[in-house]
Amino acid sequence: MHESTKKRMLHIGEEVLSKFEPGNQRKSIANIWRLEIYPKYGISYSTLMRYLTKKIERAKQ
Repeated sequence: MHESTKKRMLHIGEEVLSKFEPGNQRKSIANIWRLEIYPKYGISYSTLMRYLTKKIERAKQ
């Protein structure tokens, strides 16, 4: 994986997790992706979920 991809993954993950609120539909991961991540980065929802999964896996290590 390229360094630029790793940096983008970290930045996107931090952005999503800073705005996410459990139980609040307006601040759900899907809504954050639809309103902020997709227009800015142009990545699919499945790519976002893969990025977040990798971020969580790294945090556990």
